[in-house]
Amino acid sequence: TAEGDTAIYSSLAAAYDHLGPDTESAFTSIVLMTDGENTAGRSAADFTVFYRSLPPARQATPVFPIVFGDSDRSELDRIAALTGGRLFDGTKEQGPGSLDGAFEEIRGYQ
Repeated sequence: TAEGDTAIYSSLAAAYDHLGPDTESAFTSIVLMTDGENTAGRSAADFTVFYRSLPPARQATPVFPIVFGDSDRSELDRIAALTGGRLFDGTKEQGPGSLDGAFEEIRGYQ
């Protein structure tokens, strides 16, 4: 947020709400980039309830969190596991473990 808080789960819910109606005909994914831990908005439990209430076609949209900065790795790993995604490391400057490397790997899922 503008105040410096991080609303990871509220942002993810908004991303799922913005998905088009036809997510089955094309590969769709959500890339979550954060340098912090959830400090505002929905809780992890609230998001889990929200996610499980989505239609199956929407639940098929994975979240690929990219860890950098002081991110809570375990929290991001739980998000990836819940949604069928995978956690990527973006902490290095180049090559594997870099932000560029993470996006290259994510593109490989498409």
